[in-house]
Amino acid sequence: MRVGLALGLMVWATSAVADCPTRDDLKTGIRFTIQGGETETFSTKGRNSVFAYYDYGDGTGTGNLMLHGHYLLSITEYKNGKALAGSPLVRYKLRSTPPVPAPNTKWSGISIATENGERYEVTETHELGGLKVTKLGKCSYKSIPIKSTIVEGEFVDVETVSYIVDLGIALMTRHKNNYGTNETYKYRTIEAVK
Repeated sequence: MRVGLALGLMVWATSAVADCPTRDDLKTGIRFTIQGGETETFSTKGRNSVFAYYDYGDGTGTGNLMLHGHYLLSITEYKNGKALAGSPLVRYKLRSTPPVPAPNTKWSGISIATENGERYEVTETHELGGLKVTKLGKCSYKSIPIKSTIVEGEFVDVETVSYIVDLGIALMTRHKNNYGTNETYKYRTIEAVK
C-alpha cells in the first residue's frame, strides 16, 4: 500500500512540475498574473532578446525589449494591441554588451537613449546577488536578485528584479525613483501561452 501511495505521489509531483513553463515556452509566450489583475507576457524576440508585454487590462499596455531578458533596449506603448504612433517611445543603444546575468556579479555601462528625436546618456549599474529559489504560483525556479540603478541626468531610477535563471527573464518586484515613484509587484500565477 505504501509503495502504491509513494508511486502515486511521485506521478502527481512529476505532472505538477511538468505543468510549469520552461524556457522553450518563450517561443509562444509565458504569461504572469500580477496582484491587481494586470498580466505580463514574455516571449523570445530574436537570438538574445526577450519581449515583455505588460497589459494594464484597459486596452493599453507597455512592451519592453530586453537583451538577455534583463537589459532594456526599447520601450513601446500600445493601445488595443497596436503600437502607438511614434513608438518605440524610447530606444537604448548600449555602448558595450552586458553579460548574461550570473550570480554574485556586477555590470555597469552606458547607453545612449533616443526619445522624440533627442539623444541623452544613461548610466546603469546592475548588482547581482547569490543564487536562490523563487516560487511563482505552484512552480519553483532558480533565480538571482538584482538591484539595478539607472541614472538619466537628475533622474535616478532603482529597480529590484528577480532574474529567473531557468527562464532567462527578469521580473521587476519593486520600482522607485527620486521623483516619488515607489511601486511593488507581486506575481501570482504563471502559465505557458498555447
